Amino acid sequence: NNERVAEFNSKYTDIVLVTSLLTLEDFAAKTFTRNMFWEVRKEIEGACVMNTELVIQDGGKLYLKCNSFRMPAIDHVVEFDRFGRILRCECLWFKNRGIPCMHIFACLKHQHVEVIPECLVCKRWIKNAKSDFMKSNVDYPSDSDK
Repeated sequence: NNERVAEFNSKYTDIVLVTSLLTLEDFAAKTFTRNMFWEVRKEIEGACVMNTELVIQDGGKLYLKCNSFRMPAIDHVVEFDRFGRILRCECLWFKNRGIPCMHIFACLKHQHVEVIPECLVCKRWIKNAKSDFMKSNVDYPSDSDK
């Protein structure tokens, strides 16, 4: 029952947008399940107080340095490949949690990107993950052993 209520809330209710990065927050609200959206919103809010500067530009690759307001000594470097649409942060938050970190959102803000790139959207956290899974099982019948 709790799962059905959470699924209904994710699909059919709207969220009030509160951060200053409205386009990113709106995209996250429309893409992620409600529970994961709250986690993503925390990271978007954290990006609002990040300072970002370009360190190196190597062709299509950018290396940006991010640090928090009032904590300039702690830097995180984000690699942003504009052509390959790859973003990697040295904090490895995305690799460990499956959602983009505040450093990546700060770099998206710095580069005026208004949607979360597909490479940063983990399929298991999206609203229609269950229906996509069900469609894939119907399209490709499995062994009777399965």
